Amino acid sequence: MRIAIISDIHGNYAALEAVLRDLDRAKPDRVINLGDQIFKGPQPAECLDALEQLGATTIRGNTDEFFAKSAPKPQLQPLLDYALRACGDRDLSALSRLPFSHTEPLPGGGELLCVHGSPRNIEEYLFPWTEEQEPGVFVGVRAGFITCGHQHVAYQFRTESGKLILSTGSVGIPYDGDPRPAYTLLELDGDRLSATSIRIDYDRRALLALIESRDGFPGRDRYMQEVQTGRPA
Repeated sequence: MRIAIISDIHGNYAALEAVLRDLDRAKPDRVINLGDQIFKGPQPAECLDALEQLGATTIRGNTDEFFAKSAPKPQLQPLLDYALRACGDRDLSALSRLPFSHTEPLPGGGELLCVHGSPRNIEEYLFPWTEEQEPGVFVGVRAGFITCGHQHVAYQFRTESGKLILSTGSVGIPYDGDPRPAYTLLELDGDRLSATSIRIDYDRRALLALIESRDGFPGRDRYMQEVQTGRPA
């Protein structure tokens, strides 16, 4: 059994398209989307259309919650307004009503818990030192495997309590210095699980030209810098 995990697309349709082409090659049995689908990027409507066709199991990211009311900070509101305009009459508040988490039963027993941030907080990061600093972060969590997004960096580690944490990185704007889109491919054989971080390149110059042509796209310079460098601006 193969499960593909994608996350943090952030309105970058060019990057999503490259990942979708690779998914056609990999042919996973399931695709799970960990959220943050359209906020911040230049092509929110195109991303939503593609994701609807994909039919992935999708949970809520922290920026998906912005579409319930307004952005949490005034400086983020123009990006929210841009997405609302670009998507026309689509009900984007539905993004804020996506489930917080998803639990995937695994062949041979066990569970994969899928969250955006941590099992208890959509904006909390999971790092190798999180359990030591926050002992309650995994309280009540039965799953032995946890996959998360939010930090835009792909890595995996095992906690002191034995849980395997799989951070899938970002499709749209990676922050690990590698600007190529990232997704995770899980392969399950009985009770054995292996996880591979897949990196796919795409034509960033074409994306930058598109961004230049999008009148009224806020945060253009910052987004272009992040797309080019793979680092937060």
